[in-house]
Amino acid sequence: MPREIWVLVAAALLIALGFGLIAPILPQFAASFDVGFGAASAIVTVFALARMAFAPAAGALIARFGERWMYIAGLSGVAVSSFLCAAARGYWDLLLWRGLGGIGSVTFTVSSMGLLVRLAPVHARGRMSALYGSAFLIGNICGPILGTFLSEFGYRFALFVYGISVVVAVIVVLVFLRDPARRDGDDDVRPRVLLSEVLRLPEYRALLVSGFANGWATFGVRIALVPLMAVSIPSIGAPWRASRSPCSPSAT
Repeated sequence: MPREIWVLVAAALLIALGFGLIAPILPQFAASFDVGFGAASAIVTVFALARMAFAPAAGALIARFGERWMYIAGLSGVAVSSFLCAAARGYWDLLLWRGLGGIGSVTFTVSSMGLLVRLAPVHARGRMSALYGSAFLIGNICGPILGTFLSEFGYRFALFVYGISVVVAVIVVLVFLRDPARRDGDDDVRPRVLLSEVLRLPEYRALLVSGFANGWATFGVRIALVPLMAVSIPSIGAPWRASRSPCSPSAT
């Protein structure tokens, strides 16, 4: 197992812990600015739309400047976005800064996949990709648990902690992740294909549909709607909203 893979896994765990911490509270933070459920859910939507829109440009930038530096740039963008979200004074500020975070997110996500492919030996790419994905899953599981202990400090504090966790990930990558030359026999010599070619494959179309369904359930329902539904239940939402209104000390 190359050391660089462990660096990527450690950074992924830190990032996912922070993301798991803020994902459930972002729609509630937006709702605290006295907007409806649709506008509150748009905080999740704008992040995903920014990722989708910027993905082609991210690929071009990675091809020009390299995976490592664009990985660091993407993480830095996510950290700055989180700090700006924590300082947002209104709904539209929050919407703008969260959208910018989506640009950083897709940049480091695509870069990390490129680094995994380039740094992992060909015969172990599947296993190392699974290890990287597991780090994200563990972080997404433990992040909300950590968030319960930080909930008393308000939404802004959680966003600030997320920004700090991403900054730590940037430092880990800067210090420990090198950009080694390829080893003999590790090159992937498979021919390139065009998007129009793979779209004709039923297996690829099935992956697109299943990915869309997973994103709809994860981001559309679990992250956007479930937290808002929870706080709308009178026995749960009333004390939560009272302790985190925009004018309360814990919210500011």
